[in-house]
Amino acid sequence: MDEKIKIKEQWYDLAKYKDEVQKYVSRKRNELDVYDKQYKNYEILYRSIFSGAEEADDKERYPAMKETYNVYKAALIEACTPGYSALMTVEGENPQSVLLAPELQRTMLEQFKSMSLLEMLSDEIMDDWIMKGEAIVFLKYKETTEEYRIKQTVTDNDTGEEMIKFTLTEGVTYEDIELERIDPLDFFVDAKDYVKDPKGCAKIVRSYISSKELLTSDAYPLLTKEDKEGILDKIMRKDSGYPYVYSNLSGTTSYGRTDKDQLEVLTFRGDYITNDYKILTNIKAVVIEGKLAQIEYENVDTVRLIYAPYKIDRSTHRGVSPLASSIVINKLANRVTDLFINNMDEVSNPIMMYKAGSMTQQAAREIRTKRQVELIGDFETPDFYAPPAVSPEGINLLKVILDQNKAMLGLNQYMSGDTSGSVRTAQESSILFQKANARLRVETDSFSYKFLKPLILAFYGLNRELALAADHPLKDIYAIPELKVAISTAAAKADKE
Repeated sequence: MDEKIKIKEQWYDLAKYKDEVQKYVSRKRNELDVYDKQYKNYEILYRSIFSGAEEADDKERYPAMKETYNVYKAALIEACTPGYSALMTVEGENPQSVLLAPELQRTMLEQFKSMSLLEMLSDEIMDDWIMKGEAIVFLKYKETTEEYRIKQTVTDNDTGEEMIKFTLTEGVTYEDIELERIDPLDFFVDAKDYVKDPKGCAKIVRSYISSKELLTSDAYPLLTKEDKEGILDKIMRKDSGYPYVYSNLSGTTSYGRTDKDQLEVLTFRGDYITNDYKILTNIKAVVIEGKLAQIEYENVDTVRLIYAPYKIDRSTHRGVSPLASSIVINKLANRVTDLFINNMDEVSNPIMMYKAGSMTQQAAREIRTKRQVELIGDFETPDFYAPPAVSPEGINLLKVILDQNKAMLGLNQYMSGDTSGSVRTAQESSILFQKANARLRVETDSFSYKFLKPLILAFYGLNRELALAADHPLKDIYAIPELKVAISTAAAKADKE
């Protein structure tokens, strides 16, 4: 049944609701702080994948998870981000747009190149998706102005001598859209609410600023000088001469903090229903250490917080890592490896049995190093017992476990092809790779359709809004009102093939 829903938006004075919005943001942050499972899995995966780090697990003999991580990430890059030219397809939906589609695609790809989109996706964002089960970015407008110095010759009024003066002059200004990656552990949201209402649901981003930024920035108009001093008094140790001391370091999970970033900033975006049943639509509220620093209506209607979970956990409503299911297999592989190593140690260093009093422990150790036994007196010679070595067939157990580890994601088995040595024709090879790519797409479509496609559509939507609503197009093609296109990701090419 078709339903038409009309929403009437009204605008209210936000100053009347400052106190209750501040309390709501602080309370909502604590309610949505439910990523314990996500953080626990991430720590296990991080220690296994990056086992050269200081916090690596000493018991990790064979990091099977590292291989799975490499394979899955390579598959993601190949299937979703094979290159800028193959990143997406743009198709016009009316006669004029059919002619404009190639130019629009070229324009968008040039913008993506300027912001290094693929490099950013392949670096931290894919790691967030693989190890934390979520990918998050924020779209924002950026203006960059070149500054340079020019040399001028002036005359000193007192001495009459000519002097050289350097003056700072502004040059060309660049305007574009930029992506900001958000750590899932610094993002508070209910994934099911986001799926239902991406713009209106409560979304809180946690960041940190320095005392210097708090005192000098004009981005927090609601904070008076007394408020700022009160915040600093609250978090600083007055008996310390060092001005940047954490008061709430324990329990924090932000890895981007430095000794200067110690003030917690909560940025709320979404809708809010007041106590007198008014709906504050699409607002932005900033809370610094429990004090409301800014509240305003968002100046852009496009959803700029792009959030995608791989799989929503039923209890926490947050994302689950695609590698989480292979953690237990990784443990089993390392346990089997330990057993093999122990067996090798027992076979190469057999157990020594000797009569009590016949030799000292030092003499027993010398026997192993010198490989000579010298007994003084009437004593029985020691016996050596070596357990049987594991048969070569036992190695197959480790192979079975590793194959199972690869099969958890269903990727490796479809990439190798025929290894019998027979020569394949070009047609046979093409069919094989088509099947491999089709299987690959099935396993990686979550990233493409849950995250990458909404990101590209939001990027296009923000450009259109700047051009048509704000009358400030970043590129001329976005200002054409008749433009109507359908944008899809690289996976659409495999469908055509």
